[in-house]
Parts: sequence; C-alpha cells; structure tokens
Amino acid sequence: MAKRLNKIDAKVRAPSTARSIVDPPRVSPTAVDVKAAWMERIRVYRGRRERDVTVNLFVDRIEREFDDRQRTVGDVIDAWNECAPVSIRTSATIASLFQGTLTLNTMSSSASFEVSRILRDGLERTLVARFPSRIRRVKVRVAGPTAT
Repeated sequence: MAKRLNKIDAKVRAPSTARSIVDPPRVSPTAVDVKAAWMERIRVYRGRRERDVTVNLFVDRIEREFDDRQRTVGDVIDAWNECAPVSIRTSATIASLFQGTLTLNTMSSSASFEVSRILRDGLERTLVARFPSRIRRVKVRVAGPTAT
C-alpha cells in the first residue's frame, strides 16, 4: 500500500506538462504547412457554398427539357404537322403523350370543337395507324393561350 501511495505522490509532485496560455505552441514549420494544406483541402466541403447566379444552369435545364420532349414526342409532332390541316395546327398544340393518350391543348372551346370534329373525321385513325404501339387515343383539352 505504501508503494502505491508513493507512486501517486510522485505523480502529484511531478512538474506539470500542461502549457500555460502565455507559452506559444512549439510546432515545427513543416507541421504548420501540412495543417494549412489540409485546411485548404477540406474548405471546399465545409461552410456555405456561393450560389451560382449565372444563366448557364437555367439554360442547361431548358435544353434538357427540350431534349426530353423531342425524344418522347418528336416524331409524333412531325406526324401531326404532316397529317393535320393548317387550320387546326395553329390552334392546337401537342401537350403530352402518356400511356397511349396523345393530349392536345387548344386555345378556346371553339378551337377544341374544330379539332375534335377533324379528329372524328379520320385524323385520329391516321395518327393511331401511324404509331400503333404508342398512340391509342387522342384527347383534346382547352388550356387557354398561356399553357404550353
């Protein structure tokens, strides 16, 4: 028991290895350079990122949307422009092609009536015959002048 107390006393009486606040840390210059380089490397992943205010992101998003639309309904748009009369091409636009339903947007109810009448007269059969695996029916919707 006495030996154990002597060890504890020796630890208590031993000079402190803790540095005071006044003493500068003893760090070699190479260690500082390594720490600074590490801080610069991780700075990218920490903190707030500056917002990109250029137009590039907006233009890229629009370009991607147009590419997707062209890929999905591009050939249907070409067939619509070939088969549909000029009088309804200006008042009706292709809105979407989803699960076999081709949706057309028109500017007004009178334009919708004209498009529906022409579709019943044989244009719908022509489009379905042209794309039998993609188009099953054609739906006309009044969307107004602001919808695309």
